Amino acid sequence: MRTISSLLWVFGLALGLSIGLLLSLHPALFSQDESWPLFVWPVSGTSTPDLPQSSAYGPRLRASCGRCYDFHQGIDIPTPISTTLRAVLTGTVRIAGSHPLYSDGIVQLDHGNKLYTNYIHVAASLVVTGQVVAPGEPVALSGVGDNGFPHLHFETRQGSVLRQDAVNSYRYLPYTDTLRHTLAITEVLEAGAVWLRVTTPGDELDLNAITLTVRSAITGGLLAETGLDYEAHNKKYLGDPAQIDIPDLDGVLIQPLVYATNTPVYVVDFFFHNLPGLGAVHIDACALDVNANTACDTAVGVFGRQLFLPQITQSNP
Repeated sequence: MRTISSLLWVFGLALGLSIGLLLSLHPALFSQDESWPLFVWPVSGTSTPDLPQSSAYGPRLRASCGRCYDFHQGIDIPTPISTTLRAVLTGTVRIAGSHPLYSDGIVQLDHGNKLYTNYIHVAASLVVTGQVVAPGEPVALSGVGDNGFPHLHFETRQGSVLRQDAVNSYRYLPYTDTLRHTLAITEVLEAGAVWLRVTTPGDELDLNAITLTVRSAITGGLLAETGLDYEAHNKKYLGDPAQIDIPDLDGVLIQPLVYATNTPVYVVDFFFHNLPGLGAVHIDACALDVNANTACDTAVGVFGRQLFLPQITQSNP
């Protein structure tokens, strides 16, 4: 499908069709399930991923607040100050330099079909509002975040320019997709709770969802079916830090481990609590990336009482 879409895109441009018309004729060219044709990375301006990355989309510990919990709506790419940043796709400059909704310098591109990209913490804009840019064309110079760390905070928003529509940029950026993330059920507690640990390689931070199913080990009957989809979670809480930057929501306590550019894997522990069921239970859990590649684990245990124990914690190794 990706090859066919790319060919249609190229032929359409050759015929002089506009991006908007191409989208209206064949919207599947730009589904969130595959990278857009002609997408490049914002630092290299090529199809080679910008590595290393210091923060993924989703749960993390934010350095600027003493490693507090934070739901991150973009990816962070360390880069020296004043590094040239490039358009990832053909687009029109919507914001250039500063904006009252952003504390740092920003360039925002409108790519059509309600797809937008944000370049945040920029030191200088190299474009002006209304300018059309091509993939790889310089748009800004990188700067420093509020933690004093030089990097680019890059976001992709699909549907609107609002924070609630920030999605995992790995849906669009080109990379070699593999199944190297892992999930392990580390503990099943009598109090009706389950600990999971998910590990994602640092050069492929495309994790997007966790699913958990509880069945009776005796009858096989379904007792609970729950999970956490990062993008749906962000939309539900409107991308609002006051709502989403709470590690325990909807029956899931999220505990990311410290991650840095020299850390080989990104590790997050999930504590699903207040799960229904009494007696022997069978647990199935899976971790999915943006392309639905799935890593799963199973376990059995005994749920003895329906009581959430808030003092239960899992220490980081």
